[in-house]
Amino acid sequence: MFSVSEDFIDAGKDLMSVYGREVYGERSIFKVSAGTTGTLDGDEKDTKTYIHICNPKGEGFRVSEHKDKDGIGCGVTMVATGDDDLRNLVKALKFAVKTLEEEGLQIDD
Repeated sequence: MFSVSEDFIDAGKDLMSVYGREVYGERSIFKVSAGTTGTLDGDEKDTKTYIHICNPKGEGFRVSEHKDKDGIGCGVTMVATGDDDLRNLVKALKFAVKTLEEEGLQIDD
């Protein structure tokens, strides 16, 4: 089992809760946090979603931003090198998805 921490980030108008954990592998430790304001009655501009994944050791994990023809960010690419980073990335993404599903649905109820 693992421990989950709660933190708050500036989401524009308000503070948003984000939940995080550390993912331990044989050679690396990934830190992941995620949160969302959930759906806000169809107001797309006010809905905020946050995912942060990092490998503090910085070995075998790279992220780059994709920009459209106008130079506006429109996506990201993540590259994990090696079996350990692959396993940790999958665990981190699963945690992020679960957190976003739980937080998004919680607000909809």
